[in-house]
Amino acid sequence: GVRKILNYDELSKSKIILPSISAQTRIIKFLDKKVSQIDDISKKIQQEITDLEKYRKSIITKAVTKGLSPNVPMKNSNISWIGEVPSNWHIEKLKFIAETRNNKELLSNVQNNYIGLENIVKNTGQYVCSNTTYEEGYYDVCKKGDILYGKLRPNLSKVLVAPFDSCCSGEFLIFKSAKINLKYLFYYLLSQGITEIATSAIYGTKMPRVSWDFIKNLFISFPPKNEDQKEIVNYLDIQCNKIDSILKNKHILLKKLNQYKQSIIYEYVTGKKQVPTEKGAKK
Repeated sequence: GVRKILNYDELSKSKIILPSISAQTRIIKFLDKKVSQIDDISKKIQQEITDLEKYRKSIITKAVTKGLSPNVPMKNSNISWIGEVPSNWHIEKLKFIAETRNNKELLSNVQNNYIGLENIVKNTGQYVCSNTTYEEGYYDVCKKGDILYGKLRPNLSKVLVAPFDSCCSGEFLIFKSAKINLKYLFYYLLSQGITEIATSAIYGTKMPRVSWDFIKNLFISFPPKNEDQKEIVNYLDIQCNKIDSILKNKHILLKKLNQYKQSIIYEYVTGKKQVPTEKGAKK
């Protein structure tokens, strides 16, 4: 887009409200205390968000590597980050259970639907709509239900179950498969182990990404029966939806706190509200 830079000549023409020095001092002291209180609350909420995101990852990781039953016989996977898995599970390289979709399509042929990295919420696999428009042309194409895995900055865990037929960014690996439940693969690619391993293999400084040659050799552990894969998917859908609902409310609260901080700063530096005197006089 177009960006306008504010220079000093323009800024210097702005008029500001200038109370007495003593009044400025009172306002500063008052706002320092208020803003500090709001910032402390915001930091606490942000930490809660971080902890919930880690908890979400841990639930996913445990389910796709250990299953849902704590009492089944286990075996050594011989993969350090996975450890033991249920004894009847399979362990295969990704390239043997899924293939990539590598064809292109005109944007108009998919009703101008386009999915970019910016349309996926990090770590959650949630799709968010944007108003960005794209020029007509041939782009990588995905089909509804395909799994999109973001190669760029894999630490962000940009993974999505395609919600519709679409063109998409070339920064995605697009997976299709008849050998594994794709929603199960979606959760597996969101797991902490995959995120850490992929991040350790990035190349490039300004635009760090991971290659398909590396990703295709990652080991995937999974139950042999499709119904068992579905059971894990249903469990994770329920658990993640609960956490996502809490996260959504906390993000809303953070936004409201920031708006409140901006509003009280505005109100007191423009004189719309008066700082109480030490005797507790009305504002």
